[in-house]
Amino acid sequence: MLKRRGFTLIELLVSIVLLGIVGLAMARLMTAMLRVTTAQVQLAGSQGTSRTGSLAIPSEFREIGFDTIPNVGISSDLETIQANRLTFRAMRGMGNTCAITTTGGGAVDEFWIRKPILGLRVPQRTDSFRLFVENENNRGDDDQWVAMEIRDIDLNATCGADPAIHIIPNATPTHLPAGAGGDVLGSHVVVGGPIRWYERMEYGPFIDGTTGRTFLGARSLNQAQNALIPMVGPLTDSTGFALTYYDADGVVLDPTNAANRVKVRSIGVNLVGATTAATSLYGASNRSRGTSPVFTRVALRNNIRPAP
Repeated sequence: MLKRRGFTLIELLVSIVLLGIVGLAMARLMTAMLRVTTAQVQLAGSQGTSRTGSLAIPSEFREIGFDTIPNVGISSDLETIQANRLTFRAMRGMGNTCAITTTGGGAVDEFWIRKPILGLRVPQRTDSFRLFVENENNRGDDDQWVAMEIRDIDLNATCGADPAIHIIPNATPTHLPAGAGGDVLGSHVVVGGPIRWYERMEYGPFIDGTTGRTFLGARSLNQAQNALIPMVGPLTDSTGFALTYYDADGVVLDPTNAANRVKVRSIGVNLVGATTAATSLYGASNRSRGTSPVFTRVALRNNIRPAP
């Protein structure tokens, strides 16, 4: 009868050591793969942040424009410009008048906007308004967009048989500069002419006090919001949202010079999205926050381009 032999102690120890080496190698491989996968997910998130911002911001900035006011100069929708912050009049909608009423002296008193309207939404009482004033029909150098504040809005009014929006100003609109040109009369306004409403907006970096992360924030000055609301992010830091201002010839303007505000004809927007945590695409132990920069340039409404 044959005698069976078992494993010796040395053979068992060798087997355990070999299994440990293989297990350690597999663990390191799995850890590296997990780090790479996590880094890819984080980086994709930061790229999505930058791309979302590069689509959303130009659509907002593209409506920034300016109006040449006779004997006065240029009135720009830009109110303040800084290297990473700006405030401006953001257009929310536009329509055409279908009727007006006047006071005994002929000044514009109320008006109606025919539906449907164009833009993002219907007007609100907190919005600011600008009415196009034709003045003389045979001249183009006396046309103006006149600012108005609104006392009441009826969104369910009619203009004849057509649905309309009824607008009642706080006071009779006056020619620009304020009060210098007198009241806007019914004879100055062409029924069917445009009117637009806008919201005063501020964009700038917002730092979350809890996490310390930086976001692109926005707030409505018409709504009297006290703080920016995070909209896009996280970004690298407060420089992750940087603005470059260009004139009609493409020359970079200094935002610290207040006189350059009315010269802006296009805005360069640089967004640098960041991962929410430190990562490494190569699976190494040395990790840092990944970044995804995106640059876009937006031409403003009524942009005057240089002659060829």
